[in-house]
Amino acid sequence: MKIALVGATGVVGEQILEQLTKRSFPVGELRLFASAESDGDFVDFAGEPLLVAVLSPEAFRGIDLAIFATPAEVSCDWSLVATAAGAISIDLSAAGRLDPATNLLVAGVNDRQVSGAKISTPASLTVQLALLLNSLRQVATLKSVLVTAVSPASGQGRKGLAELQKQAGELLNGRPVVSQVFPAQLAFNCLPSAGSEQEEALATELRKVLELEGLEIQINRLQLPLFYGEGAFVRVEFDAVVALERIQSDLGEAEAFALQEGAELPTLIDAVGEEELLVQLCGSTSESSATLDLWCAADNLGRCAAGNVVRIAELLAKHIG
Repeated sequence: MKIALVGATGVVGEQILEQLTKRSFPVGELRLFASAESDGDFVDFAGEPLLVAVLSPEAFRGIDLAIFATPAEVSCDWSLVATAAGAISIDLSAAGRLDPATNLLVAGVNDRQVSGAKISTPASLTVQLALLLNSLRQVATLKSVLVTAVSPASGQGRKGLAELQKQAGELLNGRPVVSQVFPAQLAFNCLPSAGSEQEEALATELRKVLELEGLEIQINRLQLPLFYGEGAFVRVEFDAVVALERIQSDLGEAEAFALQEGAELPTLIDAVGEEELLVQLCGSTSESSATLDLWCAADNLGRCAAGNVVRIAELLAKHIG
């Protein structure tokens, strides 16, 4: 398969290249694109240096798949160029996620929707929650979901990482900080968010992926001063009593998860670099109940963002041949 990766030097772009290598994806040709600041740079892929270029109208000629790990304004304009050239595009931005005409995909959840010239992928938290809830709904019908999520600075890309690092340095040296990426000081702080447009969009994404328009979902988030890793406490209410043993068995056998045990819950650092989501049932969960409490930790960039894209590409490769 001939692939064009736009945003190749960003934090997600780098992870996509790593996932392509890790999963031995059959890349026939790989073209890398980024902003003018990276024009002429070389990026290592599978032991070979590849030139990074800026986008041009000819960029997608002969390309099978164009991946956009870019801001929405870039993917909106250039995905049209890519599809006009005959390529299928995968867009990681929020641009088309809630567009009824665009399929929003989480590999392993709604694979049968792999179709169309343009595919969108949801936020990393949505990927994590969709995988978890898709497994749980095999046990019983989902009635409601309550999520308290913790988000890292890398969710805002390099600019988020840079602002957190700069703020921490300024504060340690007794200097005031400026917040441009985040709404307030993030370093040595916690930024709570509930009921905003962002949480509503995440809930809508989740319903769309699961194809459960009527599912009651409430998402609260804490933006923490950490660089990588994303986690969530999840309370799921089923429409019937479920056996804890059945849930443990299903999660333990599922490829997407590594079921954890013990007194200590897995940390976000434990999840970074892991292909599985680290899931542990919380102590409040009884042996038989209609309510279930879990903690889930995941690699937000490697597994949930880049890993989802590459898994979708694997599904497309089967169709393209």
